[in-house]
Amino acid sequence: AWVAAEKARGNDVHYDKARVIGLPFRFALEIENLQRTEANGKSWKAAGLRLNALPYDLKHVIAEALGAQTFTFADGRVWTLTADSAAMSVHWNKKGLVRLSAIAKNVSWKSDDGDSGALKGYALQITPTDKTQTKLRFHTEGVDGRLPKLKTALDAFGPEFKSISAKGTINQAQIFAM
Repeated sequence: AWVAAEKARGNDVHYDKARVIGLPFRFALEIENLQRTEANGKSWKAAGLRLNALPYDLKHVIAEALGAQTFTFADGRVWTLTADSAAMSVHWNKKGLVRLSAIAKNVSWKSDDGDSGALKGYALQITPTDKTQTKLRFHTEGVDGRLPKLKTALDAFGPEFKSISAKGTINQAQIFAM
């Protein structure tokens, strides 16, 4: 159904192989060589992806990256991301997002023009600020990292850091408009 919905939007989605494992205690869908491409040239390619859900709570899904992820942006930039482990937990209801959490260990990324970066650890938490679930609170943190060279006045600080974090709020509609 997801592939058909993406094609109806003008996007191309394809994969080499998909299989269901883990029954009856959990549903796990493993997908090999998944790629999603938009008409504007943006794309995402995953060597592998595993989607996990419990049969009694299908509105809570955990996605695990299985290998490299490649992102192509509309301006032609290409970034490849790898991690020892990377997972995202998403829980929603009829009003929208209830909680999104992501964690990754030993992450590195490299662009096709040579920029690169790395993080020993990364975490992200997003939750609604109230019952309407229109505004979301986020907190993200990275540790022991190296960012790509910044092309701003912040270059004086250098690319290495021990800890970096950000907190704030965002309108949920803005996330899905990206």
